[in-house]
Amino acid sequence: MTVCDRAPVRMDAYPVRGFCTNFARRINERNLARSYRIPLAHSPDEKISILKLDHLLKTLSDYPATAVRLMMPDQTFVPDHFHITEVGRVQKDFVDCGGTIRSQTACVLQVWLANDTDHRLNSDKLLQIMRLAAPVLMSSELPVELEYEEQTLSQYQLTEVDTSTSEIVLRLVSKHSGCLAPDRCGVKFEFVSDCEGPNCC
Repeated sequence: MTVCDRAPVRMDAYPVRGFCTNFARRINERNLARSYRIPLAHSPDEKISILKLDHLLKTLSDYPATAVRLMMPDQTFVPDHFHITEVGRVQKDFVDCGGTIRSQTACVLQVWLANDTDHRLNSDKLLQIMRLAAPVLMSSELPVELEYEEQTLSQYQLTEVDTSTSEIVLRLVSKHSGCLAPDRCGVKFEFVSDCEGPNCC
């Protein structure tokens, strides 16, 4: 069972004192108008949409006291004693290789492992953490990403949430580099590691 088709929820459904003044709401609306979403491409013919924060909040609320697990792109799991040590609103303003100014904003969760192997994070605790982050996030319309360090610190995107009576599984996909100006670079619109062409960076 997935929550992709659930009705979106507002962040103010999970209130925190002082959250979202009128000024913050105006800033949020302006930033959302400037932001955009790029579907993740595993191949030229496969597009995967990244879930937004409202779906995650809705699931955590609907399945109280339920174990939360993280599934990596290779179908393995992050060890169950993981911690969420940071929740942030990360905005990236940049110029692509075609000269277009762009902006991306995401909710980024930092995943960390300690030596407390008995530790478990359930839906109630994660929802509490997200409530504390509400004044920083300002919106539930942000795509969700995770940082997790194995040999190197890597970033993943939340693409699906599976639920059962015993656990919530957050399915992750890898982030990829790409070219946002294929007409300038002379490449097909797909995520590649290099960008070639006379007008490319």
